[in-house]
Amino acid sequence: MRSSSVCLVLLVVASVASAGQLIPPAGPISPTNRTLDEVEPRRFFGPKDVPIIINVPGSYYLTSNLQAAGFGQDCITILADDVTLDMRGFAITGSEVGFWTNGIVVDTGVENVTIRNGTVRGCAERGILASGASGMIVEGVRTLGCGTGGMTVGDNALVRGCTAIGNSNTGIFTNENSTVEWCVARDNTPNGSGIRTGPGSVVRGCASSGNGSGGILVAGWGTIHACSADGNGSNGFSSGFGCKITSCSARENGSDGYSLGSGTFVSDCLADSNEGNGIESFSSGVAISGCLARNNDEDGIKVASDSTVVGCHSEGNGSAGILVTGSDNRIDSNNVTDNPVGMQTDSGGNVVIRNSASGNTMQYSLAAGTDYGAFINNAGAAFVNSNPWANFIY
Repeated sequence: MRSSSVCLVLLVVASVASAGQLIPPAGPISPTNRTLDEVEPRRFFGPKDVPIIINVPGSYYLTSNLQAAGFGQDCITILADDVTLDMRGFAITGSEVGFWTNGIVVDTGVENVTIRNGTVRGCAERGILASGASGMIVEGVRTLGCGTGGMTVGDNALVRGCTAIGNSNTGIFTNENSTVEWCVARDNTPNGSGIRTGPGSVVRGCASSGNGSGGILVAGWGTIHACSADGNGSNGFSSGFGCKITSCSARENGSDGYSLGSGTFVSDCLADSNEGNGIESFSSGVAISGCLARNNDEDGIKVASDSTVVGCHSEGNGSAGILVTGSDNRIDSNNVTDNPVGMQTDSGGNVVIRNSASGNTMQYSLAAGTDYGAFINNAGAAFVNSNPWANFIY
C-alpha cells in the first residue's frame, strides 16, 4: 500500500510538470498571416542566379556552391550599402570549364558590408576585392589559390577568423584604421606577403608563415600583438613609424625577424634563427625591452640612433649580440652571450651601463666617446663591487 501511494504521488507530480496541453483549442485554426519574408527575412542565391548583383540593402545567403561556367566574370558584385552576405559554408570556385575573375567584389564607396562563413578558391584575380569600400566585416572566410591576392578590403575594416592560403600575392590586405585578428596567412607566393595593413591598424592573434615576401606588415601608428611570423621569404614583421609590437615570435625568416620604423616600441618578443638580424631599426627613436634574440645569422639586436635597448638577452648570433650604429642610445641591463662580439658601438655619444657578457669572442667593443660603466671581471670569484652602473664580464 505504501509503495502504491508513492507511485500515485509521482504520477500526479509528473502530470503537473508536463509540457502543457496537447489538445488544440476549440474552433478552426487561424492563419498567422506571416509572409515568407517575415519567416525568413533574407533573400537566397543559388547557381541559377550567377553572376549575382546585389544593389539593395539587406541580408542575403547562399544555398549552394557557385562554380564558374566560363571566363571573365565576377561571381558576386555588391553595389549597395548595409549588406550582409552569409555564405553558409558554401564555396565560390572554378570548374573544369572556367574560373571567376574575382569571387566577391564590393564597389568603391560602398559602406557597411559583412561577408561571412565561406570559401573562395582559385579565382584569376582576388577572392574578395573591396579596396574602395569602408566599414567592412569579413568573418570566417577562406581565400585559397587566387591569382592576385586573397582578400583586399578598405578603411575601417574588421577581418576576423579568416584564412588566406596559397594565393599569388598578399593574403590579407586592409587599408587604414582596420583590425585583423585570429587570422592565418600561409604560402602566399611567389611575391605575396601574409598580412598587410594601412596606418592606424591593429593585427593581433595572427599567424603568418611561408609567404614569399614578408610575414606581417603594419604601416604607421599600428599595433601588432601576440602574432607569429615563421619561414617567410623576407622580414617576419615590418613596421612603419610610431608602431607598437608586443608578445610576438619571429622565426626562420629570410631576412630580419623584425624591421622597425622610427618611433616603434617592441617588448617581450622572440627573434630566433632568422637569416638577417633578429631585431633591427634603420631609423631613430625606437625602444626595445625584454626581448630575446638568438641564433640569427647577423646581429641579434641592431639600432641606429636615439634609441633604448633595456633588459634584453641576445645569444649565439652570427655577428654582434647588440650593435649600435649611431649615437644618443642607451644600452642598459642587457645580457649578451656566445656571440662573436657581445656588445658593440660604432660611434660615440652613447651610454652603456649595467650589462653583462659571457662567452663572446670579444665581450665589449665600444667606440671612442661612448660613456660606460666600469667593466668588472672577477674571473669566477664572487663579485665585489659597489658601482651601480658597472658592466660585468663572467
